[in-house]
Amino acid sequence: MTLESFKKEFENDGEIYRKELQPGQISFYPALTHCRHRSLQPTEFALISLSPEFVSIACCDMFALDSIKWARQTGISDSYAESVCRALLKETLGGSPTGSMYAQSLATSLAGHLASQYGGTEGCSQQTNGGLSASQLKRSIEFVHLNLGEDVSLKKMAGAAGLSPFHFARQFKKSMGFSPYQFVLKQRVNKAKQLLLKGEKNLAEIAVDVGFYDQSHFAQQFRRHCGITPKKYAAQCGLTKARRERLS
Repeated sequence: MTLESFKKEFENDGEIYRKELQPGQISFYPALTHCRHRSLQPTEFALISLSPEFVSIACCDMFALDSIKWARQTGISDSYAESVCRALLKETLGGSPTGSMYAQSLATSLAGHLASQYGGTEGCSQQTNGGLSASQLKRSIEFVHLNLGEDVSLKKMAGAAGLSPFHFARQFKKSMGFSPYQFVLKQRVNKAKQLLLKGEKNLAEIAVDVGFYDQSHFAQQFRRHCGITPKKYAAQCGLTKARRERLS
């Protein structure tokens, strides 16, 4: 993805072309594609690599991999792909403080979007219903509850439901009204509330127990979901002063 405008020289089928790319435009090259290009001036761009294996796993129950006919694209304007790429860049540069699920969700969404828009898969996708079955939803939710303290991945959560990550993420949102990533965050905050009211552990320990990167990130996400800090929540719920001091 182009981060700032620049002029580019590239080769396509033996011919040399020049093109000026604008910020946010996407250039897409299928795996094993021979390509040679160079910038005619200093510039910045984001390079995102999705392996064929990742795309296959992400979209396996939506598209047959051999049905995807990738076509090279240079300097296209795609607002959805741009927004996903920018979110991936921000998450990567930020060190993925919420764990790998958000980045995996973004990459999976990007893979499905590229396959459907630029892979010649029109009419190849399977029909989807209105959401997950009751048993699929139950298994995926149970998996999250059993692994809240771990780095819950979209791939494993989807595996519990027996679906590809791309299909699972879409069907989960249809069933629940929010994404798997948002669901996991909500469950972590809810579990943190329970631990806060017990007053047996400090904030750093609670953060680790429910799967947050550190105490700072835990406090940030808690306030975003609840509107108040963890300590204020404990005070409002009647936790004694002695137990509130133990949170520090």
